[in-house]
Amino acid sequence: MTFDQKLGKVKMETRYRAELRFQESGFRERFRQRILFSLPLASKTSVSFSNEIFFTTREPYFERNRVALNFNQKLSPSFSIMLGYLHQFDYRINDETGRDFLQVGGYFVLGK
Repeated sequence: MTFDQKLGKVKMETRYRAELRFQESGFRERFRQRILFSLPLASKTSVSFSNEIFFTTREPYFERNRVALNFNQKLSPSFSIMLGYLHQFDYRINDETGRDFLQVGGYFVLGK
């Protein structure tokens, strides 16, 4: 579920997500909640800040926290690019890939 709301020029988005995962170790549930704030800087450029938390049905219940800062540029009505920084902290997972990431994305919008 995603909820959007405008606060002046700032767009606020709240997203709730439930995941059902079937792995070799068995069935696992995970729930995610993200809050995102997006502010337009120019007609086709915006900056966004988000925080996402991950919960599970197993102890310690709180699994991960992600904080991201992204810059978005709309190149056409159906294509945009994103460059950002993501910091992730895992409470349960021993992840050797690191905590800090550079994000690069390209997004197509179909049907506009």
